[in-house]
Amino acid sequence: LKEMVYEYHIPYPSGRSPRSIFSSVIGKCWAQGRVTQLEAFPEENADEILRLGRAHGIVTGSTLLLVLETLSQHLRYGIAPRPDRRVMHEDYTRHMVEQGRTEEDQISAKLEEWKWRWEKRFDEHLQLLCPRLP
Repeated sequence: LKEMVYEYHIPYPSGRSPRSIFSSVIGKCWAQGRVTQLEAFPEENADEILRLGRAHGIVTGSTLLLVLETLSQHLRYGIAPRPDRRVMHEDYTRHMVEQGRTEEDQISAKLEEWKWRWEKRFDEHLQLLCPRLP
């Protein structure tokens, strides 16, 4: 058999060393493996699974990954940008203040919407299961 060698060149963003990128990849791999172990008993390990998913940006059985890149996307979904995205976070906060909506108002509005949807869906299912007599 002949020996075959494959070579891959992976570009990395300027300002980040290959060592830091390698460390973050290794960290994600470790976290994914640890989450897999913890998911054997998801109820007992829910907090740790959630913490690892958030800390390492990985998808778990109890988390999902939503990528928001622009201010309009953050405004659309009502999710504040991370504080380390300083300019976007300030613009988002300014926009929300102008709209008169605090984070608590947004959460309250979403909860009300979910409650309304739940009640509507429950009523529809109840009608299917127990139709009213004429």
